[in-house]
Amino acid sequence: MQREIQSGVASYLSDNSLREDLVNARGEIRLQDLPPELIAEIEAIQRRYRGEVDALDGEPGSLRFQALLQSDSHRQRLALFCTWLRKEQKRLATRKSLQSLFSSGDAKGEGEGGAPDDQS
Repeated sequence: MQREIQSGVASYLSDNSLREDLVNARGEIRLQDLPPELIAEIEAIQRRYRGEVDALDGEPGSLRFQALLQSDSHRQRLALFCTWLRKEQKRLATRKSLQSLFSSGDAKGEGEGGAPDDQS
């Protein structure tokens, strides 16, 4: 996520400039000092990554991690992990098929509005 945000900021800065007084001595700038369109892009990236983490239930305080911690054996942990992997494979396959469905629909009507956002 950080690399994608840095890439977006660098891309923006290559086409636009910021006021010198907003940048500190280390070359940093506060998020709230960025232009609104760049803030919106950064927030969209954060939402997309947050959606991915939520879909994986990847927070350390989640029930998945709790189940791993409470399992009695390595075999139980592997069984849980295999179940999660199968679910994630199904989710990603569904996402891929939906993306291909929408991208093939865009190819037919390119002049009508462009590509959809890459959000889950």
